[in-house]
Amino acid sequence: MPRNRRHFRITLPVQAQPLRTLSLRTSFAPLLAGFICVFLGTYDNTALAVVLPTIADDLGLDLQIAQWTNLAPMIMSAALLLVMGNLADRIGHRRVLYAGLATYFVSALLAALSNGFAMLLLARFLTGIALASCYTVGPAFTIRSFVPGRRARALSVVGITTSIGLVSGPVLGGYLGETFGWRTLFWAPLAILVLVMAVIWLGPRLRLFERLWETPQRLERKFDYRGASLMLFWQGPLLLAITLGNDRGWLSPEILAAAALGAVVLYFFVRVQLNAAHPTLDFRLFKLRDFRLPVLAAALGFTVVIINFLLLPFYMSLVLGMSAFAIGIVAAISPAMMSFMAPLGALWAERASPRHPASAGLALLVVGTVLMLLLLHTDSSVWLLVGLLALTGIGLGTFEWTINSSIVGSLPRSMLGTSAGILATARTFGFSLGQSVWGLVFTLAVTSRSGGTVALEAPPEDLMFGLRACFAIGAVVALLAFALAFAQRDNPPPATEADILALRPPGRAER
Repeated sequence: MPRNRRHFRITLPVQAQPLRTLSLRTSFAPLLAGFICVFLGTYDNTALAVVLPTIADDLGLDLQIAQWTNLAPMIMSAALLLVMGNLADRIGHRRVLYAGLATYFVSALLAALSNGFAMLLLARFLTGIALASCYTVGPAFTIRSFVPGRRARALSVVGITTSIGLVSGPVLGGYLGETFGWRTLFWAPLAILVLVMAVIWLGPRLRLFERLWETPQRLERKFDYRGASLMLFWQGPLLLAITLGNDRGWLSPEILAAAALGAVVLYFFVRVQLNAAHPTLDFRLFKLRDFRLPVLAAALGFTVVIINFLLLPFYMSLVLGMSAFAIGIVAAISPAMMSFMAPLGALWAERASPRHPASAGLALLVVGTVLMLLLLHTDSSVWLLVGLLALTGIGLGTFEWTINSSIVGSLPRSMLGTSAGILATARTFGFSLGQSVWGLVFTLAVTSRSGGTVALEAPPEDLMFGLRACFAIGAVVALLAFALAFAQRDNPPPATEADILALRPPGRAER
């Protein structure tokens, strides 16, 4: 007899197709592109600073004129950071990145072939446009190379890359400039750029990286052309006034004119942004507590950090009598410790929240600044200075990229380019403002004590008085930054686009 068979139909619940996991195969190319972009920015600034005297001598320039080869890209990139981040969120990160790298290629080629200062200056302004895209889209690609829960770890990679550029830039710049000439500094990146642009162009066509190359949840909004134009014309003059105020005199006609122009355009920029449907810089974002606190803490922290980079080399040279080579070695201590601490701070942020390592890093910055105020003298040991620089480097490495993680994590993922532009702007303005403020405080303190007109020609005791004045004020600013970072919430959820739209007055959402 036929065996009685029973057939069972088992119905399994339908599951959504899981997202492809990130692996080396899918994330290597975007991570490489992000690494190159971040490295290019730090390499470009630090390597060229070493050969400025050589450029001035070769082109027959005064050193104050030659320094525009560094000031031009800094001013241009600072004015375009938010514009590039905003544009990337609308047309795609890959397109902005590719255009930025192509612009850097052209600018480096023009600089290498320049036969005069005018052509070199034009090339350096083009470099600023390229670096603006690199500073914003580079970190965005690095973040997208990691799963969302590893945002702090991704930003620690950016921190390590920045430290590598800070340490290797002066070494490579000095070696290449002395051995092969200053134009070699512009020829050197061209071969790497060709390789990276080929990877970016081939990535989507080989169907290896399509999940990462295009902007997720691209913002379907009109680009704010009026706001972008006004941003360029208010940031440029104000940064120019801040940067050159100490050298030219704060009451000189050109500085007053630049500051007045920047202030007037800033007024119209704010009015346009408050009435725009989709502004380049949405000031209403600062109503979000989880966004406002880390941005302010970052800007204040970066303002304090610049004391070490700006004034301590003069202390080592004019007070301790150290050689240029020894100064370079000691100055590399802080970036080296930053590179070491960045991944440790990221792991701490992932296990707890970014608030804890950011607050701890700023606390170390406060302690290090106070110890420099109390312990540094005209006859201090170099090893004491090395220890203090290591302490502040540990604090900066722990603080910088975890506070940036809080900034990026406070906004929707569709605004990744915008948030990267905001954190880059906070860092740039902190450095620029700090450079001018501490230079002014140092000069006024030294000249008021010595009775002279040139601060750097004063006796060592008077130089120490000016340095201590900067450390005293810097400790207070660092303490305020610590309070802001400590006041953050632990792992707050990111704001949604609906939350941001709700910040706008009724009837203005689609103007």
